[in-house]
Amino acid sequence: VKVAAPTPKATAQLQRRQAPTLTGVFKRSLAGLLSTLAETEMHYIRCIKPNEAKQAWLFEAPMVLSQLRSCGVIETIRISKAGYPSRVPIRTFNERYAVLLGDSIALPATSSDTVSAEEHDICRLILETCLPDRGQYQVGLTKVFFRAGQWAIMEKKRSFLFESSAVVMQKHCRGALVRRSYHIMVAAARTIQRWYRRRLFARKLELLRRMHAVRTIERYYIALQRRRRREVEDKWAMFIQARCRGFEARRRLRQMIEDKRDMDAARARDEADAARRAAENERMRVEQARKDAESERIRAAAQAARAKAQAAAASMGMGQHQAHSRQRSKASLADGSSSRDSITQGSSDL
Repeated sequence: VKVAAPTPKATAQLQRRQAPTLTGVFKRSLAGLLSTLAETEMHYIRCIKPNEAKQAWLFEAPMVLSQLRSCGVIETIRISKAGYPSRVPIRTFNERYAVLLGDSIALPATSSDTVSAEEHDICRLILETCLPDRGQYQVGLTKVFFRAGQWAIMEKKRSFLFESSAVVMQKHCRGALVRRSYHIMVAAARTIQRWYRRRLFARKLELLRRMHAVRTIERYYIALQRRRRREVEDKWAMFIQARCRGFEARRRLRQMIEDKRDMDAARARDEADAARRAAENERMRVEQARKDAESERIRAAAQAARAKAQAAAASMGMGQHQAHSRQRSKASLADGSSSRDSITQGSSDL
């Protein structure tokens, strides 16, 4: 029997019939979510918005506080802090935390369900030792009640004690293992050193013999080389000394010639300077004499002018006499100024 091949129209209808719809996808997704929720333990998560704009790194304290109050988180925290949320049976507490008191306390052996007074005393002693604040715990008939966070303190102290004890045990165990391995290593090292030192001593002895021979040869060779070097150095030293002495003599001769030449030039310069100063002094003396003669001539002319003015003033009135007096004063001032100028010019020439 031959099966007919499906027609393209039938194939398209089958594909449309098998294509999932949006409702089917949603139903399957919802069923998967419900099965997941049924298999897990549900926890409620409270989402707190830090700000209205939902921006990063922006925290508005009043808004967050109002959300915490409306969700009941603050009230839950207050109730939890006011009560004793952590509760532990006294016998379990003693068995777990008696190690905090050290080896001085031994737990009583009892098989009854009731808690004895001795167990109560041990429980109170542990609490007083680990938690000085008595308001943070209460001891009941069969259980110990802790406020929030106190049980964690007890667990932390117990963990710290176990960790420190483990460290001490590890320290002693490792120390014993290291000491044992150290003794084995020391014994092996001593054996190796003993054999090695014997071989080394034989090598050193042979080396010392060779070094003694080498030093003897070196001593003779160095003495020979020193004698040869001394001869060459003496020869070159005499040659260098001769050259240096000749150079020093020639340099000294050139220096003497230059000194003689400088002395002659200095003597000629001194003679020329003396002649020039004598001529300058003579010129200044002649100039001063001329200036003195000129000053005498000016003074005589001034005196003659004053005499003539006095004669004219005698013939004129009082007013003219005063005018001539002023003129004479001006003339005398002019003569004094000219005399001072001539004296100043002579001083500057000198």
